[in-house]
Amino acid sequence: MKHKSFFWVMMILMSAFIIYTITATTLISLLYFMRSNTVPKTSIAMDKAILNNTASLLEIYSSGGLCPDGICNSKQVIYRGGEVRVNGKAVQVGYKFTSEMINNLSTVIESTDFNALRSIPFRGTCPTAYDGQEVIYTFYTFHGPEKVSSCTTEIDYNSELFKAVENIQRAISLN
Repeated sequence: MKHKSFFWVMMILMSAFIIYTITATTLISLLYFMRSNTVPKTSIAMDKAILNNTASLLEIYSSGGLCPDGICNSKQVIYRGGEVRVNGKAVQVGYKFTSEMINNLSTVIESTDFNALRSIPFRGTCPTAYDGQEVIYTFYTFHGPEKVSSCTTEIDYNSELFKAVENIQRAISLN
């Protein structure tokens, strides 16, 4: 009789352990899934900025070469709402710069595989070594910023992403 009750006690304990393990594993998996599929890592202020079209879409930072005051730098920021700032100052954009261009760039940025884009390293000498410039592109995606540097990545300027960037830069410079 003792053996039978011992057997049933062990069965109940094993069942409880199995249920506990399955429950714990399920909860951990669920928490991991919820954490990895949550809203992108943006702050509430960033979310409001996106809704108001004041969030950055693209930043192009150039550095290198000699200017009268030292090393040359330039920072161009294009916002989701179409505003353009160069070195912190607003730039007037005219009819050649359209909201369709911004929407296209935004769509292309979101669909770009940045890991694949950065997978080919730049193998030459960075132009800053001989009075040239390094260009760092920061693309602001909904999952966070993605940086691509001309001195670390062999940039394919014929890719859809960089053609969209070129179209916007050309439109801005024509105004």
